[in-house]
Amino acid sequence: GIVILEDLAMMSQNGFDVTLELADAYLQLKNYQKALEKYTLLLDKATPREAKTVNLLLCNLYITWAIDMAEQNKMDESYEYLKSAMQFNAINPEIYYNVAKNYYKQKNYTSAIESVNQAIEYDKQNDYKAKRDAYESGKETPAYLDKDFFTSSAKGIGEGALENTNMTNDEKAKFISDWNDDAKKYDDYEVVTKSVNEKLETKSEYKEISDKV
Repeated sequence: GIVILEDLAMMSQNGFDVTLELADAYLQLKNYQKALEKYTLLLDKATPREAKTVNLLLCNLYITWAIDMAEQNKMDESYEYLKSAMQFNAINPEIYYNVAKNYYKQKNYTSAIESVNQAIEYDKQNDYKAKRDAYESGKETPAYLDKDFFTSSAKGIGEGALENTNMTNDEKAKFISDWNDDAKKYDDYEVVTKSVNEKLETKSEYKEISDKV
């Protein structure tokens, strides 16, 4: 199929649609470099209207590439591809969601929270609880708002508060108590709260907070 599409792209006078199909085919095969070459070729020849479409496709390419790198624990490459995605659609919330996942994977909870907040900010429905309730009730939500998103976000919020050097112990206790109560509404409660609760129960530096929660 790839060979035929390559031939058609060479023979076609315009070739935009054929080259687009070719780029998509390479993307499906995870040949990201070839897909990038084809999308870049399209961008060089595109009309202003076509360029908008190609920019969105390039953004999606880099996000997909970044996710693949993160799954292989190639975090530096993943971050670079997400930065590249921002050049083509800086307000795509999926970019910041994946940045947050990368930070979370590296236990950088404060930065993960910041990136989650950016993802939410760039989404039209900018309230976490509203999104979560919509998701749980089966209402249509953006594709990137899946179960992992909410679980990771909720865990990161609690862990980030516990480690936040700008909050007093009283503020941390109040925040974590409210966070814990809210987490009880959902079936991932044990997963979400496990890390924070274990730290509160076993680490002496958190005893004052634990006594107030």
